Amino acid sequence: MIGKVGSILGEENVNVSFMSVGRIAPRKQAVMAIGVDDQPNKGTLKKIGEIPAVEEFVFLKL
Repeated sequence: MIGKVGSILGEENVNVSFMSVGRIAPRKQAVMAIGVDDQPNKGTLKKIGEIPAVEEFVFLKL
């Protein structure tokens, strides 16, 4: 999952400033928080949301 999301961001020239991941057990649900330098465009966000294993996806602009 980390590789899939990272590859999409890299292909779209979105620089990752930090990433934090956690899970409850191997091969079970996990959470991923990613900080980026610039806001990804809608197409990039759509690609991430279409990854089959992604159950829920939220982009927050702080």
